[in-house]
Amino acid sequence: MKKRISLLLIFYTLGANAQVIPVGFMQKTVLAFPSVSTSSVSNIGPYSASMSGTISTMGGSSIITSGICYSNSNQNPTTSDNVTTDGGTSIGTYTSSLINLTQGTTYYVRAYATNSQGTAYGTSTSFSTYGTVTSPYTNRIWMDRNLGATQVATSSTDAASFGDLYQWGRSNDGGALRSAPSTSTPLPTYTTPSTYYITNSFNYVNDKSWTSDANWNSKTGSTWNVQPWNDTNGGVNNPCPYGTRVPNTYEWTAELNGMINAGLITNTNTATNIASGTFSSFLKIPQAGVYENGSTTLNSSKTVFWTTDRQDTFSAKEIRFWPGQGAYQNANHYRMRYSLRCIAK
Repeated sequence: MKKRISLLLIFYTLGANAQVIPVGFMQKTVLAFPSVSTSSVSNIGPYSASMSGTISTMGGSSIITSGICYSNSNQNPTTSDNVTTDGGTSIGTYTSSLINLTQGTTYYVRAYATNSQGTAYGTSTSFSTYGTVTSPYTNRIWMDRNLGATQVATSSTDAASFGDLYQWGRSNDGGALRSAPSTSTPLPTYTTPSTYYITNSFNYVNDKSWTSDANWNSKTGSTWNVQPWNDTNGGVNNPCPYGTRVPNTYEWTAELNGMINAGLITNTNTATNIASGTFSSFLKIPQAGVYENGSTTLNSSKTVFWTTDRQDTFSAKEIRFWPGQGAYQNANHYRMRYSLRCIAK
């Protein structure tokens, strides 16, 4: 009797228009596939590349796995092809590294994300890995273009083959792009990434570096404690793609001497065959230009390549190809912006 009175009181309190919802009709979450999109490919090398994907919705259930699927034959690759699984399990953008690729090969790639309902894919895109060339002088294996270039040079003035311009010792963090904005604030540590290139007033005696790291110039005996680039494993800031590194001075000088001995270039300060000779070499070197001495204007009259070796506390060694001035080893301040040509480890 008490239970009946209680139900009547509840009905009276809610009013005559109140609705009773049966338990079996409670609203349920509708599950769906996740939403994922494909971004552009970056850091392309002979054997590797990087690619990003973005998960915009999870589809009402947790993401089980995500990453990039890729193939050199299937133009719409799936998880049955090659995959990475490091994309994460939440909404946002992720970047995967594709390694152990084959040089000079076209790959089809797209992002994917999987939840309990299945796998969703982004739009398929493609890219071609860089090739390599073998030196006729030393038998060393080099990348077939400047780092950051989209193609092998078709002439000494082919802009698509110029590539990016790097400050010595920095990682491939975006600051080497020719379109990168500048800042006069040095990076707090030498491993701090930045999409800016660092510029400040130039002083030949003791030019400021792109980093204010107190350990940057420390030594133990004659050995530098900080070796951001090196000729063993590439270094903590190795800007070159997987399987490659920045060449040392000896390796670059051997190729320079090979070009001279082959009669491609003349190592005099009146040489007029530098541009044509270096382009005719196996490296197909274009006149990529430089930014140096604090200038924000490209100097297109020369091409300079960094080596992995320091010169002293404010400069590193480089190889200079300068029409009308010669081709030779030199050294300049860390903050200069020069080309890179990577060599196989």
